[in-house]
Formats: sequence, C-alpha cells, structure tokens
Amino acid sequence: MNDQRKTKKASNQELNALEYAESIINTVREPLIILDHDLKVITASRSFYEFFKVNPEETEKQLIYNLGNKQWNIPGLRELLETILPQKTTFDNYEVEHDFATIGRRIMLLNARQIERVLGKDKIILLAIEDITERKRVESIGRLATVVRDSNDAITIQDYEGKITAWNHGAELMFGYTEQEALQMTIWQLAPPDKAAEQKDFNRRLFAGENVSSFETQRLTKDGSLLDVWLTVTKLADETGKVTGIAATERDITERKKAELDLRRSNDDLQQFANVASHDLQEPLRMIVSYLQLIEQRYKGRLDKDADDFINFAVDGGTRMQGLINGLLAFSRVESRSKPRERVDTEAVLRDTLANLEVTMSEHKADVTYDTLPSVMFDPSQLIQIFQNLIVNAIKFRGEEAPRIHLAVEKKGKEWVFSVKDNGIGIDPQYKDKVFILFHRLGGIKYHGSGVGLSVCKRIVERHGGRIWFESELGKGTTFYFTIPG
Repeated sequence: MNDQRKTKKASNQELNALEYAESIINTVREPLIILDHDLKVITASRSFYEFFKVNPEETEKQLIYNLGNKQWNIPGLRELLETILPQKTTFDNYEVEHDFATIGRRIMLLNARQIERVLGKDKIILLAIEDITERKRVESIGRLATVVRDSNDAITIQDYEGKITAWNHGAELMFGYTEQEALQMTIWQLAPPDKAAEQKDFNRRLFAGENVSSFETQRLTKDGSLLDVWLTVTKLADETGKVTGIAATERDITERKKAELDLRRSNDDLQQFANVASHDLQEPLRMIVSYLQLIEQRYKGRLDKDADDFINFAVDGGTRMQGLINGLLAFSRVESRSKPRERVDTEAVLRDTLANLEVTMSEHKADVTYDTLPSVMFDPSQLIQIFQNLIVNAIKFRGEEAPRIHLAVEKKGKEWVFSVKDNGIGIDPQYKDKVFILFHRLGGIKYHGSGVGLSVCKRIVERHGGRIWFESELGKGTTFYFTIPG
C-alpha cells in the first residue's frame, strides 16, 4: 500500500513536472521538439508549429525524419541523433543548411539533450532549433563590408543626382579626397570637364534601366592629375525593382596604359626599322648577288677550283641573305599589312593555297587531304600564309616515302582546333623550344630556308587570339596544331 502511494506520488510529480516543462517550452521563442527513444515526436512547442507552419496532428507520434514530407531527413541530423547523441547525451551548436518545404532554404543551429525520465521510463530527447539565417547573412555582409572598405580599388555608391553616398579607403587613396569630403561631392566632380556630360548621360541611362557593366574612362584626382580607370558598375534596386543607386568599382590602369603605349611605340619603331633596313639592304645586296652570278657565269671553269668554290660560297651567302631579309619583311608585315578580320571559308582558302603549291606538290608527289573545314573570322591572306608554311614544311622535311599530309579540325569549347599532320622525319625533342624562334633552322644547311615560316605562323595565330604548338615523333612525322576563336 505504501509502495502504491509512493508510485502515485511520483507519477503526479512527473505529471506536474511535465505540465511545468510544457509551459516553459511554449514560452521559449525558439522552436523546440521532444522525441522519444525511437525518435518519434512526443510534442513540440508552439513556436515550432508556427515557425514550420505545421500542426500537432500531423507532427506528434511521427518519426522526425518523416515530418513535412520528409524535409527533416537530413543526413547530418541522422548521424547526430543516432550515433553521437547516444554516446555523449548531448550535442551543441550544430549548423545545418537545408531546403525546408514550408519555409525555404534556412541555416539552423541545433542543440540537443538526452534526458532521463523517472520511474524507469525510456529516455527522451529535447531538440532546440534556432534559425540563424539572418545572423549569417548579416555576418556575410559584415565580411563583405570589410573587403569593400579595405580594397585597393575605389568603390563608391551614388544616387540618382550623382551625389556620392559611400566612399571606401581605396577611393580615398586613388582620388585624394577623404570620406568626409567625398560625401559632400557629386560623382561628376571626378570626371574631366570634357567627360562630365558623358558621365551624366551614362548615369541617366543606367537609372532608366539600360544594362552597362564595364568600360574604360578617365578621372580627375584632388591634385588635378588625370587617371585612366577601368569602371565596373552595379545597379542597386529596391524591392520593387526600381534602381535607387549605382555602385561603382574603379581600378587605376594609368600605368598599364602607359606601358601599353610605350610597347606600341617600341613595336612601331622596330617595325619601321625592319622595313627601312630591309628595303635599304635589298638594293645593294641584289647588286652584289647579280655581279657575283655574272662572275660565276663568265669565269667558272676558267680559274682554278678554289676560285670556283669561293664564287659559289659568295653567291650562296648572298642568296641566303636575301632570303633572310625577305623573311624579316614577311615577319614585320604580319602587323603592318594585316587586313581586318572577315568571315572566311577555310576550305576555300585551303584550295587556293593548294593551287599556289601545285608545282611543288607535283614535283615531290605530295598527297594533301583534308576534312570538311568551317568558316571563321580571320584575315584570309594570312590564313593562306599559315596553310602554305605548314604544308611546305611538311614537304621539305619529308622522309623516304612520298609526303602525305592531312588537315583536320575539331571544335573544342569556344575555339576551333586545326591540325596539319605529316609522315615526315619528325622533330628531335631537343628542338622543342626552338621551333618557333625567328631565323632558327632546325635542319641546318641540309634544308634550304630562312627559319622564318613557323615564326610568321605563330605571330599570325597569336594576332588572331589563338595558340600554336606541335606533337612529333622522330622518324614518324609531326602534327602542328593551331586554334582560331570560334
């Protein structure tokens, strides 16, 4: 009898404690859920039902993983509840990011306790859920704000009137104005007088909805210096989509522009030198070679053998010098005599190239085949140069068999990859890094040539935004590859 009273008293105490606990649970702002040892829901807090937009009838007595069309079937949560919790009886501050059916993608912070019940009943699990999505967003914004503040690029925000509303440290370093000074200015004050109207019109178009991302312009600093800048803009809009401001990132490219100008001038000077030197050397060299050939014709065999050899060496040297000068001219003219790119049928260009090489191909019994070739944007005369140089090389460096040359093409991503494959003697691996060097002759005196052809090919391909390389096996042939943007 006494034992029964004790049991009843303990049961009443547990009931009172449960009611007390439920009152506390329903008062707590964060969602709470109570699970039995089988991970089925005993009950949940009012905030849980409100936050996840569910009701007790569809929640209680359900396995937690089956709640809300199985939206709680999260692998990480399973490991916590089934493996970690039984061992440690608790876990704290476990983050889970998940797409919930009723509330969308959220980041949740989970805390759980395994609690002993009185009267030998099974353990229960108290699972607390805190939505930290907004906190994480604010933290992310804070980190981004730090990056913006400390960036070496000038980052500013302006309103419809052009008034500057935000000004980072990079802008202060670039333009010389403090944040306090800049916030009293308009963006127009950074534009040179001849570009102020352009800046205002640009802002008007942006606020009208036009899409403009990046472009080059100029800025005036506090001390009156003129900067070349690369400007990237982002439109800021309210919840209705109306543009309320413009965020601008500006990078100082003054030194880069100056370097580009110096390089352009240097290239122009070198090109002019090459043209002048080549032209001025052509006439005297032509005269020397002509007179040497005349001496060879008149006196060959009438002098001793040494004299004949000397004349032959002189004529050969003069002829090779003419070839070098012509090669130098061809190399310099890749830029100076290039034409605007146009849509060209590469197959038609190849046919023209083969017509130009008909005599050479016939003389060496060369067989040239090709796949169906595409249309590309290219300078047609320079494409002929590429085809001609690669095919002539394949014929020149032939093996014992008659030259067999095949041209193919493959589309890879945003570019066309052309290949010119031959069955020639191949290229020794030791020359891998020298093939495209100007005037470098791989075959030495055994093969005629100036060592310019492949250098010209490389310059043409790179001028059109492509790459050129080769694969070769000594004694088995070579394949040259080059790309053209598609």
